[in-house]
Amino acid sequence: MRGTLLMTVLLHGMSAVSQSCLRVVDKATGAPIQSAVASCSDGTPAGLADPGGLLCLRSVCDTLVIHAETYRSVRIARSAALASGAVRLSVEAEELPPARIVPWPGPDHRHAMAALDAVDSTRLLGFERSSLRSSALLTPGVQWDQRGHGGSQRLSIRGSLLRSPFGVRGVKVYWGPFPLTLADGSSPLELLDPLLIGTLSVVRNVGDPAYGSAPSGLLLTTAPGSPAHGLASMVEGLGGPYGFFRTAALLRVAVGTHGLVAGAVRQRSDGYRRHEWSARDQVFIVGRFHHATGLTRVHITWQHASWALPGSLDSATAALSPREARPYSAALNAHVDKQQVIAGVAHERSLGHRMRLHTAAHGQVIDKLNPYGTAPTFCGHKDEGIQALGARFGLAGDAGGHRQRCTWEIGAEVLLERDDWKETTFVDARKGDLKVDALTEGINVNAFATTTTRLWRKASLGASVGAEHTRLDHDDRLLSRREGYRSGMRLLPCIGVEQGIGDAWRFHLRYTEAVSRPTIWELLGTTGRFNDGLRGEQVSEWQGGVALTPERAAVHGSAQVYSRRVDGLIQEAPIGTSDDRGFINAGRALIQGAEMQVIARTPSARSWRLHLLTSLALQRARIDLDTARVHHLPGSEPWRLVAVLQASHRSGTALEVGVRRHGPVRAAFTGPSVVPGATLVHLRLSAQVRIGGQRAELFVHVENLLNVPSTSWVQVNDPGGRYFNPAPGRGLFAGARLFLVRT
Repeated sequence: MRGTLLMTVLLHGMSAVSQSCLRVVDKATGAPIQSAVASCSDGTPAGLADPGGLLCLRSVCDTLVIHAETYRSVRIARSAALASGAVRLSVEAEELPPARIVPWPGPDHRHAMAALDAVDSTRLLGFERSSLRSSALLTPGVQWDQRGHGGSQRLSIRGSLLRSPFGVRGVKVYWGPFPLTLADGSSPLELLDPLLIGTLSVVRNVGDPAYGSAPSGLLLTTAPGSPAHGLASMVEGLGGPYGFFRTAALLRVAVGTHGLVAGAVRQRSDGYRRHEWSARDQVFIVGRFHHATGLTRVHITWQHASWALPGSLDSATAALSPREARPYSAALNAHVDKQQVIAGVAHERSLGHRMRLHTAAHGQVIDKLNPYGTAPTFCGHKDEGIQALGARFGLAGDAGGHRQRCTWEIGAEVLLERDDWKETTFVDARKGDLKVDALTEGINVNAFATTTTRLWRKASLGASVGAEHTRLDHDDRLLSRREGYRSGMRLLPCIGVEQGIGDAWRFHLRYTEAVSRPTIWELLGTTGRFNDGLRGEQVSEWQGGVALTPERAAVHGSAQVYSRRVDGLIQEAPIGTSDDRGFINAGRALIQGAEMQVIARTPSARSWRLHLLTSLALQRARIDLDTARVHHLPGSEPWRLVAVLQASHRSGTALEVGVRRHGPVRAAFTGPSVVPGATLVHLRLSAQVRIGGQRAELFVHVENLLNVPSTSWVQVNDPGGRYFNPAPGRGLFAGARLFLVRT
C-alpha cells in the first residue's frame, strides 16, 4: 500500500519530457551491446545495459563514460547522449582493421546463457556492503546464506544447497578471467569483497562447457574499471548496528590506453548473536594494458579474514534467546582464520581477420585454521594449507557473412591443487591426538569446443561439448597409505536454440549436462579416512524461456521454466554406530521450477523517475533416497517473491523500498524441523552533494524495517538436529562516499 501511494504521488507530479534511457550499439553492425556500463567521469556507476542494449541512467552527472568488454570507451556529455538516443561503440582494435580483440569470456558465451542476470551496478554500491549477498538475493532462484554481516557464506542456485551443508558446491566462481573455484570443486566465496567487483552476473542454469564444469550455475564478476583518462578516487566509510563498520578506498588511474585500479578495505562486526564476530582486511591491484595486437590484464589480491562460528540453535532457544550462541562454540572460541592470495595474468591476441587467441594463468595460496565442529562429539582442529594453479588456452574465430554467421572456440582449462591437511581432536579448547596428517594433490581438466550459428536473421543454434577429467591422489601420512579418486573422462553436451519474433521477443530451449565432483572435505568426512568409493553427481537440465526486450521500452523482463535431474546425490550419513559422519552417493533428485523477472521504468521528467523490479521464483522437488522418497529440498526456499521500487531525483537524491518474501523451509529430509517463512523490508535513502567541486554521496539504509524474526542460515542434515541461525533484527546503517577526480 505504501509503495502504491508513493508511486501515485510521484507520478502525479511528473510531466513527461524525455527518456533518460538510451541504447548502446555496435558502431559497425548496429547490434545491441549487452552489459555495457555507464559511469560518471569520476568512476561512479551510472547504469548497466540490459540484454537488448537498453541503458537507463540512474546517477546524475554532466559527463558519462560508456564502455564494454571488447569495445573502446566513449566519453560523452549526458545531454548529448540522451538527445541522440544511442551511443555507438567501436571495437578496441579498430586501429588494426579488421582484427577484433574479444576478451574471454566473450559476448557469444554470455549470449548462450539463457538465464543470466546482470546485477544493477547501483545495487552493488548499496546496502551494508559486508558481502555481495544483498545484491544477489534480488535475483530469482538464488539463495545466499550468511551468518551475521561478513561471516560464513553459502551460495545456492536452483536448489544446489541440497549438497552444501558447509560450503559452496557446484557453483563455479570467476573474478574476471580467473576462476576462484579449486580443482576439487570448492569455491572460497568470501574472497569476493564488493570493493573488488565492477560488474556481477549470475548464471542460474547449468553453465556452458566453455566455463568448465558448472553444474549448479556461475558467478561471473569483473574488476572495477579505470576512468577514460586521468585519475579518480573514492573513499567510503559506513557504520551500523552490532559493532559493524567498514572503511574502503579505491584509486583509478588511466594513462593513454592503459589503466590501473587499486583498493583497500577494512571491515569489522561484533555480530548479532553472541560469538558471531567477523573481521576482514583486503587489498588488490588490477591492471589493463593495450598492445598493438592485443590486451593484457593483471589481477592480484590479498585477504586476511576471520569469522566466529556461533553454532546453530533449536527452534525453542532461537525464539526465546535468538542472540545466544551454542555454549560449546563460545567455550572453545570456534572461529575460522584464513589468509589468501590470488594473482593472475590473462592475454588476448588477434591472429588475423577472424582468429583470436586467449591465454590465462593464475595461482592461489590459502592458509586456513578451522575448528569445524562445534560440539564435543563432532569436532576437530584443522590446519589446512592450499596451493593452487590454473591455466587456460582458447582459440576462437568466426566465419560467414551478415545473414549466416558462425562463431566458434576450442580450448581447455586446467586446475591444479595441493592440499596439506593436519587435524587434531579438539575438546574443551584443547588440542589432542593427531587425527589427520595427509597431502592431497588434484588435477581437473576441462576441454571444450563451442559454436554459435546464426541460421537466419532471428534464429540461432548453439552447440557445445566439454570433456572433464578429475584425479585426486591422497597420501595418508598417518597410516602410511596412498589412495586416489578418478572420475574418468566423460563428454558433456550443451545444445540450445533461440528464435526471435518481432523486435522484442526471444524464445529459447536448452539442454545441458555436467558433473558435480566431490570435494576433498567430502572424501574425508569427519573420520579423515579417504573414501575412494565416492563419485561425482551427474547433472542434466532442460530449460525453456522467453525474454521481452523491446527497444527503449518502459517494461522488459524474462521468464524460464527448468527441470534439473541429479543422479548419485552426495549426502551426509553416519558411519556405523559412532558419532562420525561421512558422505555417500544416495539416490537421485528431480528439481523443477519457474522463474520470472520484470523491470519497469517511467519516462524521465523534470525532477523524478521511478524504477520497479519484481521477481518470482517457484521450486518443487522429488528426491528418491535409498530409504525413502521426499518432496522438498532441505535448506532451500520453495518460493520467493521480490519487489523493489526506487524513486530518483535528477539531483541525485533517491528513495528505495524493497520487499522480499519467502516460504517455509524444511531443515532436513525427515522430522518436524521447519523454518517459517518471513517478509523482510528494506528502506534506503541517498543523496549526492557537491563539496569543493567534488562529489559526495550520503546514504541511510534500514535493514529488516519491520523487525521480523527470520533466519540467515539453515543447518542441513546436522546430526545434532540444530537448524536455526537467527538473522539480525532491524538495523540502521549510515555512510558516506567521497569521489575525487583529477584530469
